Amino acid sequence: LTKLQKYQVAALAACSNHPLSKVLAKQLAGTGNVKVTGFKETPGEGIEGFVQNELVKIGSRHFVSSNTQERLGTAVFVSFENKLHGWFSFSNHYRSTIPSLIQDLKKDYRLSVLTGDNELEEQNLRRFLGERAILWFHQILLILRGLNLGVLFISLALPQAAGQAVNCVH
Repeated sequence: LTKLQKYQVAALAACSNHPLSKVLAKQLAGTGNVKVTGFKETPGEGIEGFVQNELVKIGSRHFVSSNTQERLGTAVFVSFENKLHGWFSFSNHYRSTIPSLIQDLKKDYRLSVLTGDNELEEQNLRRFLGERAILWFHQILLILRGLNLGVLFISLALPQAAGQAVNCVH
């Protein structure tokens, strides 16, 4: 991608609350005064909008290019004017203390993991947890309690990090 295209992707990604969009917006630099118009988010698929009068889409391969052939792993695809330009690949990184923690827990417990990851992360998780562990993928569990709900809803409603100006028009 050119420097301008990276700015366009960053500006569009900054309009979304999705964790991968947040990572893209942060890694591809600030949005400056780039304006996004016609922003639209299709849950589970991707986002699109006009950035400097050019249609930009980021999301699943099918969403950005109408091609159902998927790559292995977690990836965000990018198109400009409905032409696929590439993708960003993501992988999980675990803290260095995780293996020893899991080994200690496995001595006394049978481990289970409820994760929002896809099954492609299974090999990594099995390496840490062992074959006996129970894994559930594509799961979301939200437990809410008490007055912290207001703070949670406020933080979910803010699409950008504090101090970052984002100019998104729906």
